[in-house]
Amino acid sequence: SALCLGGPVLLLTGAALAGGPWLVLVGFIAVLGGYLVSLQQVFNHAGVILPAVNPILALTFAPILLLVGRFLFVDRERVRFQSVLGGFLPPQTIRAIQQNPQTIPRLLAGRTRELTIFFADLKGFSAFCKRADPLQIQRILRDYLTAMTLILRSYGGTLDKYMGDGIMAFFGDAEAEGGGEEAEEKRVERNAANAVRAGLAMQKKMTELNLQWISQGQEPHLIRIGINTGFVTVGNLGTEYLWDYTVIGPEVNKAQRLESAAEAGALLLARRTFALARNQKVLPDELPPCTFALKGIGEETDLYAVPAELVAQLEVSPPQLPERKKIKMKIRRLISSRKDRPA
Repeated sequence: SALCLGGPVLLLTGAALAGGPWLVLVGFIAVLGGYLVSLQQVFNHAGVILPAVNPILALTFAPILLLVGRFLFVDRERVRFQSVLGGFLPPQTIRAIQQNPQTIPRLLAGRTRELTIFFADLKGFSAFCKRADPLQIQRILRDYLTAMTLILRSYGGTLDKYMGDGIMAFFGDAEAEGGGEEAEEKRVERNAANAVRAGLAMQKKMTELNLQWISQGQEPHLIRIGINTGFVTVGNLGTEYLWDYTVIGPEVNKAQRLESAAEAGALLLARRTFALARNQKVLPDELPPCTFALKGIGEETDLYAVPAELVAQLEVSPPQLPERKKIKMKIRRLISSRKDRPA
């Protein structure tokens, strides 16, 4: 029986090293069930009772010891690696590098992609800072930036940077998110729609934050959001002294100008962004185009404003993510629900 169990033990050992505890658990149940069935079959046909306790102990403790060793050495290094690079690269890029280090030159080199660029900031926050104390400003910014960042990431956005009370993000970096095999137009459409969904969710979240701030004796605040879809340069940009994983180009500038022109509590979208989001049924078809004078760009006639009144009426649909991301998110939600379940 020891010889028979050699292969399963090696398989569970490989699962412990490569796949983690969930793969080990599934493998252990399968192997244990198969071994017990084999014991029963041998006894039924040959009348031989094979040992069970020691082999089962070997099946159990070999992968457990390896999991502990992996946690103490390999996973700690991985966490340290993530924490060091976390301030410079988006989480998707770090995961892609860990899975395949050979992709580092491609992921970090500048490349041209059609992405959706997202800007948001608090309307009138500079004036607020002149009359508020530093601790009050810090608390407001912490509440606001934390809530908005969580929404951006839940909709597949990559947080680029904070600029005081401003937020810059982008959607659709297929190299970083591991969706390179997806059809390009489908990817662009999905990510533009997710950016608009994130903007709507952020505006609705601001209503909750304002109720919280008012209950604490603080002033309410409103955000304005600008979203544009176009070709940009994305990658590791900078020098040996300071570098950043970011996006640059005229379409980035246009997104920032859209945000500056947007009304408080509203979204202002470029024509292509609106068309892509409309295809995904995120926005109503009858939204009329409008004209805005964008600083440094000139008059733009094919823009689409989503006013605060319409934001309040719209339902925010869940993010549309690549299939692999959907599966991972379902597993995480399942694990989280089991952790939160009372004993």
